[in-house]
Amino acid sequence: MITPTIPSRRIGFVSTRFSTTDGVSLETDKWAHVLSGLGHQMFYFAGLCNRPPEVSYVVPEAHFDHPEIREISNIAYQLRVRPFNVTRRIRELQWLLKQHLYEFIKKFGIELLIVENIQMMRPHRRHHFSKSPAGSDHHAMCDGMIMVAAHNAGGIAT
Repeated sequence: MITPTIPSRRIGFVSTRFSTTDGVSLETDKWAHVLSGLGHQMFYFAGLCNRPPEVSYVVPEAHFDHPEIREISNIAYQLRVRPFNVTRRIRELQWLLKQHLYEFIKKFGIELLIVENIQMMRPHRRHHFSKSPAGSDHHAMCDGMIMVAAHNAGGIAT
């Protein structure tokens, strides 16, 4: 019997943080353990990250506890109508994060992104990710030549 070989890939994990013993970090550790056992290389994009610096790309604004993100969240959830200046700043931060994601992909030669739980956060959920037709929180999409697998470690979308 011939065992097929799987080419080694450079895989990037994306989330708000990879640290401590929160569910996303633990779930990512499981993915990384299995995938690295298959010969793949792991890299991490987050606002807070305790992974080795040589495989990490940290953008503080990507963390939900960044002061500006916390302020925007407080405003957005207290008012029925979001002020225009807040919407404008959200779009500016969106552009900033997108540019950093492209730089992360380029810097590490990422071939596959695994997005951990970001799609379940209210500001991201409706604009950047969509449910699969079957309603699963596990789905894949393609942005240019990069395959993206979105994974939710247990949240429920509304």
